[in-house]
Amino acid sequence: MRGFLSGLGLSTCLLLTGCEQLNLNTLVSGLGSLVNSVKGDGVIKSEERPLDGRFETLDIQAPIEVEYSQSDSDKGLTLTADSNILPLIQTTVSNNRLLVKLAQSYDSATQVKMLLKGPALSEVIVSAPAKVSLLALSGKQPLSVEASGAASVLLSGPASDSLKLKGSGSSELEIRDLKGQKAEVSLTESSALRAYGSLDSLTLTADGASRLLALNLRVTEAQLTFERASKGSLTVSSRLQATLSGASELTYGGNPQLIPNLSGASSLRPVTGDTSPRPESAKL
Repeated sequence: MRGFLSGLGLSTCLLLTGCEQLNLNTLVSGLGSLVNSVKGDGVIKSEERPLDGRFETLDIQAPIEVEYSQSDSDKGLTLTADSNILPLIQTTVSNNRLLVKLAQSYDSATQVKMLLKGPALSEVIVSAPAKVSLLALSGKQPLSVEASGAASVLLSGPASDSLKLKGSGSSELEIRDLKGQKAEVSLTESSALRAYGSLDSLTLTADGASRLLALNLRVTEAQLTFERASKGSLTVSSRLQATLSGASELTYGGNPQLIPNLSGASSLRPVTGDTSPRPESAKL
């Protein structure tokens, strides 16, 4: 068996472009998870769970669907899944954090869903292919959201004075009805951000074929860096500083003062060619 796994690891390494080394423990763990996966029984059941303790961080490490509604007066957690899958979904509150993770992998045709009501969050971490909706967000406290592992995160109505977003591993972020002062965004590994609303200041870095879809986001000032074939669109009213490299593309709306820095067959263009102001430099 050990020889088989070693050979399998070597073959996999040879097939992967740019592979330098393979962690055999990771490979064995992955094979073990597949072998020990629990088959859902098809009997759908809902279960209410207590939320003992206060939390400001939501940490999702399981591939489930989560709907979080901010509430200052109400708190609760309800899970819906196959009856034999429910015990595999672990939910614990510790050190000001609500952690959701799997005790064991499972195979089910029923999507595990969690309805959650709780206080205002300061941090959301999603590190699994989960679908997370953050609804009825209010308050101006800082909020940090990090999505990885092909996660999908929706923020509805955030009004934070300081918003930090990070997407990696082909994750997707969406913001609706944004009303804020400042946002800092990092997108890598083919991740995407779709945004609607208004914002005073945006600082964003997009790398590795990532995407910004934000013509319906009206920003006063923006500082953008696009690298390695990233693409985006945005509406800016006052000042746009854009650094584009590696065949990246940016389309902008509005009539901002432009500060461009382009290289590597990148392009910066207005939505309509007749409304673009003259750039400050000749780098276009």
